Amino acid sequence: MPDVTKETSRAGRENVLETALVLAPYAHARIESVEVQAALDLDGVHAVLTARDIPGQNSLCIRGEEFPLLAGESVLYHSQPVAAVVAKNEAVAREAAGLVRVEYKPQIPVLGIDEALAVKSFHGEEQVLEKTGGRATRGEELRELTKEFTISGHRDDSAPGSFEALALPGKKGDLSITASLDHSGSARSILAGLLGVKKEQITIESSGEETAFPGSSGELVMPAIACLAAIKSGSPVRAALDGKSWFGLRPGQNPVQVRLIASYDSGGRIHRLDGEVFLDGGWENGVAASVLYHILHHLDGAYHFGDMRVRGRVCRTNCLSWSGTVLDGKAIATALVEEVVAGVALELKMKPETVRGKNLYGVEAGRAVTPYGQEVEVSVLADAWERAKELSSHEERAREIAQWNNNSSDAKRGLSLVPVKIGCGMSLQESRAVEVEVILKADGSARVVLDGMGVGKRLCARVAAVIEEELGISWQSVSVEESDANQTVPPGDGELYREALIDACHRLRDKLRMVAARCLEQSGVEISDMMELNFSGAGICDPENPDSPVPLCEVVGEALKQGVPVSVSARFDPCEPPGQRCFRDFAFGAAVVEALVDGFTGEMRLLRVDIVQEGAGQVKEPLQVLIGSAFMRGTGWLTGKKTRWMPNGEIQADQEACERFHAVDVPLQLHCELLGEGLGGIKNPEESAFCLAICAREAIREAIVAFGGVKPRFSLPHPLSSEAVYFSIEASDR
Repeated sequence: MPDVTKETSRAGRENVLETALVLAPYAHARIESVEVQAALDLDGVHAVLTARDIPGQNSLCIRGEEFPLLAGESVLYHSQPVAAVVAKNEAVAREAAGLVRVEYKPQIPVLGIDEALAVKSFHGEEQVLEKTGGRATRGEELRELTKEFTISGHRDDSAPGSFEALALPGKKGDLSITASLDHSGSARSILAGLLGVKKEQITIESSGEETAFPGSSGELVMPAIACLAAIKSGSPVRAALDGKSWFGLRPGQNPVQVRLIASYDSGGRIHRLDGEVFLDGGWENGVAASVLYHILHHLDGAYHFGDMRVRGRVCRTNCLSWSGTVLDGKAIATALVEEVVAGVALELKMKPETVRGKNLYGVEAGRAVTPYGQEVEVSVLADAWERAKELSSHEERAREIAQWNNNSSDAKRGLSLVPVKIGCGMSLQESRAVEVEVILKADGSARVVLDGMGVGKRLCARVAAVIEEELGISWQSVSVEESDANQTVPPGDGELYREALIDACHRLRDKLRMVAARCLEQSGVEISDMMELNFSGAGICDPENPDSPVPLCEVVGEALKQGVPVSVSARFDPCEPPGQRCFRDFAFGAAVVEALVDGFTGEMRLLRVDIVQEGAGQVKEPLQVLIGSAFMRGTGWLTGKKTRWMPNGEIQADQEACERFHAVDVPLQLHCELLGEGLGGIKNPEESAFCLAICAREAIREAIVAFGGVKPRFSLPHPLSSEAVYFSIEASDR
């Protein structure tokens, strides 16, 4: 893929101008004036850009909300860009940025969830999930457990490359941009509106870096600065963040405050769950409402609660907006419900897996329906639960670990068994029907047309992978195009397109089978079953004669001669068949994790991980790597660096902030096994594997409990660090 550095070299390093940003030192303020003359007088400065220099709309909005590129009349969050200096090199640009004088009139900012609640500062409406009608217990008064905790935001220490962009101006007003963007189609439309040019004048190439702001308008800041500067100067411009700007503008998941009340009986069954969830959405709503929706609709976890009422709000604050992703929302909910289960187990002095087993969705009347009325495939969940115990030799190891802990005072081991039920992909409320067209060419390549704009590099890679898997066409020979400039492809639509693509490929195979059978017969191959012909990279072959394939390009060429259509359109609607569903399907799984905790340092180590998910028999190596990688990303999410906010709303930069680290290393042993006859439709194995990492957190909790003296209402902090584990052990009444 194109690289910003390589593209800069191609343009000629001496001809490429550099930029530096002027950042607001307040979280909220009115801008009285901006004086740029002193900066312009500095030798080597080509331009100083402010909101007044934007020829089009000063907005990078993706979802219809205002997202100004440069602060105009007011500052909305700390370190918001106010101006951009364009100069011959970075040193001059930074020096000139220090000469820009901005007069501010500070306003009282809203910083944090507590302040937002006090002044009733919110994005959107309140979300409520409620279910009543559960069967009350007879002859026993229910006990209550209240859990109040904050899931602190964590840092995503992305590489600086994801904050770079290069803009090359053309002779006819065209612009070529190299940047890290997930949705190039929508980016072209937004940049065109900002620059006051036609979308056709803008081309975007991926830099190959992961975007730093997935799902947020923030990913367009540096490309927009580069474009604006290139138009103003008429020269190639590279826009990149320096160290200080990088610390202030890189994303970090904003905090979540939660209060949950569980009503349970003496046997460990939870009958009712009430709660409040408040998410710091920052100053821009972005994906926060969607993240909150998934938190609320995954708070049941893999468990059935007779009654449930939880409500949530997205708080509007003067902080940088980054509420995480939909998957983060699912993981947050999984962590929250396991806090409740662990708390009930401690109160009753029961094993957590016993409480989990008693509350699993089951076949009893009414216990297979979620709080939002969707049926659960309880047999799959039960199979995953039982198979995880069997695969891990759970009972035998639990006895061995208990004996080991009795003989060890300096370190303890914990063993945890956790199930998950994850709604697949986006919710139906956020999804739409998708359409694709697959066209085969005589040279053996394929062209795929999707029904929207904003086809990102991840979606292109996924489309190419499906075509390669279903038709045997190399991913390098697959081109992906957009068809409708008025419809944006949301980030979660990849799985929907996969379903439509599979349908299209199956129909193409049906069209080509007769032609392929004739081609094989002409080459002397006897056909055993025309309907079982295999499509692979080597070509099309009879399953009993795999060494004599006919190339796909030859079959397509022959089909074109005979007038057989080699293009197919397919549509997939996630809401068909209609029903009372929030998700297209559920993905189930269970994991058993053994962890070791050092009582002197709080250091954590995973000793063994056993994962069971839906699938087909024993896991193949590539899929095992996929599941294992997703699980470790989940442990990184649990143990990543905490976002630290200063009292003025600025993100604190520390010496280790550039280092990407996890408090938990790769486990010594990791086993994966799949259940069922296939991954099935639109079930992404990475989602459930990511959320199963919560099992590692619960194993660490069990190790801390093994030190003794842990209070029943003990809660683990998030993110989880060695220091937090150490102080949790020290705080216990040992």
